[in-house]
Order: sequence, then structure tokens, then C-alpha cells
Amino acid sequence: ALSSMRFALVVFICNGGLDHYGNPPTEQIIRALRLRRSISRLRSQIRTVAVVHGYNEASLQALRQVGWEVRDATHVDAAAIMKQVPRETTGFHWPRYRGGVQSRADNKCRAIHLLAWNLTEFDRVILSDLDLCMLSGVEAHTKHAFSTSHMHVPRGAN
Repeated sequence: ALSSMRFALVVFICNGGLDHYGNPPTEQIIRALRLRRSISRLRSQIRTVAVVHGYNEASLQALRQVGWEVRDATHVDAAAIMKQVPRETTGFHWPRYRGGVQSRADNKCRAIHLLAWNLTEFDRVILSDLDLCMLSGVEAHTKHAFSTSHMHVPRGAN
């Protein structure tokens, strides 16, 4: 039954230098703190897991203080993972965009997302970016299409 499933909201926070918008690594921690506070305000009971790469103990402690379960993946060689991921150099487009794939300097941090497959203690995980704020409980989204993958896209993004 859906009510007995183990869910988690998971974010990935990687200190790979400046992000693709030019923000410093501390901005990722600040965004995670804001996201967790928005979840707390909704009194959501979903477990929240932050898979973190390359941050100091003070940053990890700040995340824990607001309620994130922190999984430190700093020991993982993200650059080595990226070398194993095949890349299309021409003709590759995201299905919903007419343009090409955005070139990113922080691609090694994208590799850390593959660690989601290691979260086997959960029946389902919801992967989230950090640049959002929750307006409704996460649990409501787990009731829809829980047997398939799905994504919510902001209006106007496609």
C-alpha cells in the first residue's frame, strides 16, 4: 500500500566551484536551508536527504540543524564518473527544448546525481533541485503516478 512506502525528498549539493549561473558554492547551502524551511513550514513528515560533495563540516552541520539527513559523498571521485558517461556532441537536444544542451562547467557535480541509485532504503525518492520553495506538502505528489517516473515543470518552461 502507498501509505506504508518509504519516501524521501533528495537533493544533491556539490561544491564544484562556481555553478553554471556564476554563484559561489555557499549559495547551494543557502538554497538547501531555504528549501528545508519551506518543507518544515508545511509540517511535512517526508524524510529529506541531502547528498553532499565537497563541503566542510560547518556547512554539513548547518544542513543538519534545519533537518536534512546529510550523506557526505566527498570521497566519491565525481570527475572519474563523468569520464564514464558517454556524451553526444552534435544533434543532442532535450525533448522539450528547441535549442541544444546547455554547456556547463559544473558537469562533474551532475555525476553525483547518479548516487541516487544507492538510496535503496527508500521505496521511492523524489529528486529535487534547490532553487524552489514548497507551497504544498510533498506527500500529495506521492499519491499521483507513484508507480512511474514523473516530473512537475513550472508553467511556461516548455
